[in-house]
This record gives sequence, C-alpha cells and structure tokens, in this order.
Amino acid sequence: MQQVNLFQTSFHRERSWLSSSGILMATGAFAAVLLLLLGQSVVSTWLKQREVASLTAQKSEQVTRLKELKSQAADPGEGQVLESEIERLGHVLRARERLAEVLSPGMVGNTEGFSPLMVALARQRINGVWLREIKIADGGHYLSLIGSTLNSAAVPDLLEMLSEEPSFAGREFHDFRLEQSKSGAPAVDFSLSTQRADS
Repeated sequence: MQQVNLFQTSFHRERSWLSSSGILMATGAFAAVLLLLLGQSVVSTWLKQREVASLTAQKSEQVTRLKELKSQAADPGEGQVLESEIERLGHVLRARERLAEVLSPGMVGNTEGFSPLMVALARQRINGVWLREIKIADGGHYLSLIGSTLNSAAVPDLLEMLSEEPSFAGREFHDFRLEQSKSGAPAVDFSLSTQRADS
C-alpha cells in the first residue's frame, strides 16, 4: 500500500498576485483611494466656494454701507468751513483761558477794573479845577492826576473830597507839585502821584 502526504508543499497551488484576481483587487483598491481623494477635493472646493460667497456678500454689504455713509455725510466744502470755525473758536477759547489766568486772584492788583476810580473822579466838581491827564498803572496801584486850577487852595479841597470816595480809600499821594502855568495863562498847574517822582 502506498501513502500520499497531501500536506507537502509540492502539492499546493501557488497563488500569484499577477493573476487576474490579484490585478482586479489592486485596481479596485487604487480606484477606492482615487475616489476618496476626489471626494475630499470636492468637499474642500465646496467649502472654499461657500467661504468666497460669504466674503463677497460681506464686501457687497460694506460697499453699500459706505455709499450710504458718503451720501449722509456733509458736503466737503461745508466740512472745511466747520474745521476752520472750530479752529477759530479754539483760538478764542485759548485766549480767554490765558486772560482768565491773568485775572485770577493774586495775578493783578485790581480785578474790578478802573471804572470805580473814573466814576469817583467824575463826581468831583470844583469850579476852576480841571484835570488834563489821568494815569493808572500797575493794576491800579499807581495813580497820577495832572491838572490846572485858577485857585491853588482848591487842590486840597479836591483831595479831601476824593478821600471820601470808597475807591480812593487808603490811597496816599506821595508826590504833590504846584507851579505857575508855563502857558502864560493865569492858572496854576498841579500834579498828584501815589509814587514819588524819584521812585
């Protein structure tokens, strides 16, 4: 009796990948990979097209909004007029601020102005006495009166009347001069000053 061993490798059929079934499987796998890549490319292109469409819509909205704003904006000529007016008002404001700093307490001697002094002088009426020159300086601290009189005794009367005025209260005239008028008229010239002539 003869025995045959079927498990020997010589009895097995060798499979070759070059067979028709192997080639068909490789082609199928390659086609599947190509289909997968194609699907991915189609999806990516579709997403990019949607993004481009969204950006185009946004751009269109922005252009429309810009046109609306331009139509609502004032005429450029009017804008230039407004800018020059703003600049002019800025200069006025700065000038007023500087003036306010100068007039702030302690910066000048008299923030009420010189009107009270002038009103007080205008109230004094002495026949034969007239003022030719009034000098006010140093914030009202310096005051000089120059005038003429037909009667030299009327000058002390003028000083006494001025001393009763509130705006002249506390003022002292340190320089007092009387001299015959140089014009040749029968008058006496006088000068009063809150500072001495040599100071």
